[in-house]
Amino acid sequence: MRRGKLNKSSFIFIIISAIFTIISYAADQLVINFENKNRIMLMEYNNLNTDIKSYESTSLKLDSIGFQIENLLASQLKLRNFYIKNIYYVENDEDFKKNFSGKFAISNLKLTALENNRQFYLELFDFVEDYEKIFSNKIFELLNVNTSKLLGSINNPNIIFKNNLDKFYVKKYNDIENILINKDHNKLTFKNWEDLRNFRILYLEEIFILNNKLEKIVAKIDDTVEEKYIDSGILFKERRELNNTINYLILMGIISQILTLFFLLILFRHLILNKII
Repeated sequence: MRRGKLNKSSFIFIIISAIFTIISYAADQLVINFENKNRIMLMEYNNLNTDIKSYESTSLKLDSIGFQIENLLASQLKLRNFYIKNIYYVENDEDFKKNFSGKFAISNLKLTALENNRQFYLELFDFVEDYEKIFSNKIFELLNVNTSKLLGSINNPNIIFKNNLDKFYVKKYNDIENILINKDHNKLTFKNWEDLRNFRILYLEEIFILNNKLEKIVAKIDDTVEEKYIDSGILFKERRELNNTINYLILMGIISQILTLFFLLILFRHLILNKII
């Protein structure tokens, strides 16, 4: 039996099937490309969210320590002249001295004053250690904040002393250290007490300056967080639009495949009916 030749209708069905096959292939390739782009955007989105959490955590830590520093400032400013006034009156005012029951009470007052000074520096350097841990975060490099400079003076009491020699009777930092750490409280002169008071006030001034600088840094971190939230929102919107495009392309590919099969079936039916195969 002789087979017929492909007619015009057959070619049309073949061409239509080929077109839908090409559309399906193109849609699949676009889906692959967009999925790669989506993965990259997802990584960027996750990195942004990680950065936001890190920045917010750092801001909260600085705020927390800043609040404690403010409490320290408030309490120490109230006490800045309390002990030295009492010591002065104890040593120079006989009527005031009668308020104390003997030498032991006076000695205890001086010991408490010296211990209060020591406790102040211990508490202060605990804060400095906390700041150093926070400042190890790479955030501050990204924000171009010189953290070592921030803690420069507070971390180096010798610098504070040398920059303010006119406020002290002793002229060597080792002498201040000796008064604070080694000397018997009963052997301290009134000038020694004045030096200790002045040194602590200078430190309080440094803490106040540091706290103001840190408030600006916290504000800078918060501004950066705001910007990153905006970037995160934009990226989320772009990903949502991209996912919609991917879904449309997948749907287009499926429909194209169905139409390819549909026109192939029509082609085979046409070929059978026309006895071409």
